[in-house]
Amino acid sequence: MHTFYALALLFFSLIISTYSVAGPEVKLCIKPACKSPVRIRISDPAWSSIKELYNTPFPQDKDEQDNMASAISLMEPDLYSTLAKRFSHNIQNNENIKTALIKERAEDLFRANTAVNNYRNIKTYLGVLMDNYLVTRHFMRKTLNQKNWTGFTSSGIMLQSLQNSQLYILQINHSDLGTPPVISPYTSGEDIFNNPGTELSDEDDDFE
Repeated sequence: MHTFYALALLFFSLIISTYSVAGPEVKLCIKPACKSPVRIRISDPAWSSIKELYNTPFPQDKDEQDNMASAISLMEPDLYSTLAKRFSHNIQNNENIKTALIKERAEDLFRANTAVNNYRNIKTYLGVLMDNYLVTRHFMRKTLNQKNWTGFTSSGIMLQSLQNSQLYILQINHSDLGTPPVISPYTSGEDIFNNPGTELSDEDDDFE
């Protein structure tokens, strides 16, 4: 009888453990209007690695910002790789070649996406981290698309610390899949972001 209860307890522990690391679903924008985002689940290994980033016992704002950037650099390639696999089911090569082709296709899909969608997706990634209580020291303010006097346009997501109300700007300064975004303090004197409040064009977060 004791053996039965021990096995039952082990079984339920394994179930709980499995669900605790199961990756959540993400709505990925890949079409310009993003009215019908693609639903993709973060793989369990990627989600487990993301959760491990947040094991710091007493994190500060900078720790959480670093973890946000690292989590996005893990989450995004994983999602695009899953998306690429959906378009690669007919590849007949050996596993090494197939893996390389899927990686290449994932990178092509990422590069073909728009800057607006890339920022929409970043907002979704951050939302997943916040919904799962991994990001607890910051919240999102606005997605910005601003021009300075030279006509140069720069985009970014404004974050605010819940600890001291400090503002930060998260920016994508790359075109390579898996490169982490840059999070830097917002300075009111910066020309490019000195009048925040302009939403990205066609901004629509209602993905139901």
